[in-house]
Amino acid sequence: MLPAITPTLDSPAPPPDPAAVPADRAAAPRHATRLTILLFGFCLWAVVIVLRLGQFMIVDRDRYLEAMSREALFTGVVPAGRGRILDRDGRPLAWSERVFNIHWHLPRDRAQAEMLRDRLDREPWLTAALPRPLPEDCLGQRLQLARDLPAAQAVRLEALSDLVPGLEVTAAFRRHVVDDPALRPLIGAVASAPDGTEIGISGLERAHDDILRGLPGSFRVMLDREGRWLPETWRKVGELRPGYDVQLPLRGSRSAEASP
Repeated sequence: MLPAITPTLDSPAPPPDPAAVPADRAAAPRHATRLTILLFGFCLWAVVIVLRLGQFMIVDRDRYLEAMSREALFTGVVPAGRGRILDRDGRPLAWSERVFNIHWHLPRDRAQAEMLRDRLDREPWLTAALPRPLPEDCLGQRLQLARDLPAAQAVRLEALSDLVPGLEVTAAFRRHVVDDPALRPLIGAVASAPDGTEIGISGLERAHDDILRGLPGSFRVMLDREGRWLPETWRKVGELRPGYDVQLPLRGSRSAEASP
């Protein structure tokens, strides 16, 4: 019996059938390839992020900080009052009065503009020049609502400016000269610089401009997303110095007594 069994035991085993290999073992190489690709993509994305952060924080740091500061900071100028020209008795011959101009930067959206216009109607004199409804060509524009307002009237708009975005109250000066036909040409005239400073351009105003002219002040304040001031961030940058008075050996008319 042994010789008949021995060949059967020593015969080679048949090769495995591919169809009989478990499915999870066959899919393992494919899963490994996918994981490798995903890991490579993640590493590449991380390298790009690190390089980009390095560019922002090291290479272009100063440029981006400067751009952000320009958008978030507002630098303003406060014009200084010009000195007076006095006659020999101390009566003013020329003097300046601080006045205020009102502008409104309208929204581009009509519904929002009309809603804000209703709030402005609390001061009818302010919206008297605005037609109803608002014309299409004025949406998104900066309109002048009033000029040369006295301080007492402009103060009333302080609370309103918080309710109406785009409402601007800016200060300026108006120069007065005594009503004397003989003295007016001698005193001369002034012109306003872009920062609101009054500059003498003729007559005594020009001759004594270095004394009469004031030194404007400056400030910086942070803005929120809507462009409104953050009062707690207000900082004075430049000191304001009003101009000095000049007294001349002239005698003005009695009408100057009503001057400040």
